[in-house]
Amino acid sequence: MLFTFFDRLSISQVALAAMTLWSLWKCRNRKLWDNVNTPPLVVCNRARDTLYEWSYMQQAKNPVQEITHDALWEKPLLTVVKCNVDCALFNNNSIMGYGLCFRDSMGHFLLGMSNYEFLRVTPPEAEATGLLEAVKLAIA
Repeated sequence: MLFTFFDRLSISQVALAAMTLWSLWKCRNRKLWDNVNTPPLVVCNRARDTLYEWSYMQQAKNPVQEITHDALWEKPLLTVVKCNVDCALFNNNSIMGYGLCFRDSMGHFLLGMSNYEFLRVTPPEAEATGLLEAVKLAIA
């Protein structure tokens, strides 16, 4: 039934419908796991905004910039797991997002996660939140 519905839509409408389903799933998880209600307007706006940002990044044709040695990922010592964390602030610092990943000494991906919160925070607070989530995940 869902695929029949998608067959009737244009490519851009399929993309928006898929992103809306993802946003609804995220809303469902927030309700189930955190008991947080998400207004329908937030669900729709998140789907539209995320699709716009994803599409924009797919179309970006930035030339490859020279990477300095300082920016290269370095393998940890043997038997050591390394965690990299990065955060970003959006919408006048009212939305904070973070991503993190754990890699072994060979550089193989072990575990990762990303999330965002509707929080008004400073850049150091956002970084601290990402680091806290990395520690929680590491000891879980």
